[in-house]
Amino acid sequence: MFTSVLTMLLPLVPMLLLLFAVGLVLRVLGNFLSKRFHLDDQQDHRASVENRHLQTAGEEFDFSKYKKKSIILSTAEQTHFSALQAAYGEQYYIFCQVGLRAVIELEPDTWEFKYGNSLRKILDFVLVNKQTFAVEKVIELNDYTHQKANRVVRDEFIQKLFTQCDIPFEEHWEAGKLSEPLSSAT
Repeated sequence: MFTSVLTMLLPLVPMLLLLFAVGLVLRVLGNFLSKRFHLDDQQDHRASVENRHLQTAGEEFDFSKYKKKSIILSTAEQTHFSALQAAYGEQYYIFCQVGLRAVIELEPDTWEFKYGNSLRKILDFVLVNKQTFAVEKVIELNDYTHQKANRVVRDEFIQKLFTQCDIPFEEHWEAGKLSEPLSSAT
């Protein structure tokens, strides 16, 4: 009886192996495609998160928790902006409080959830070529808070990132005092 069942199943072994191989190929292909088109999933997730912020437990989002800031630059940043404007304003646009994502982008196949949060930082000043709109230099105005451990780590990250991306970067410690001519950065 056992040999007759075995004789009946033996011709099915190649077909079972083929089905196993096809299943394995489909799984690998599915993993590849899900990573390749992960950006769409991220955008869907981002929209879902935004919608979640707008509605909490079926209630409307409470916008009354927000208010306009009275100013976007501190007094020291205003002083430094004026110095930058006087020195470079004719040749460069000077943008303030720029999101790092406006200056740096991830490589196309980079996993957004692993590296994307690292780009959620704000830069004090970005000098941009008026003709090409290319970033010429990033300037951070530091104060005593940049001596705290978490800020030191952040500043080291920013320095390494700009070095990797070949973007000139300066840290200034005194409002209104510029360290070097911009022409050396271009």
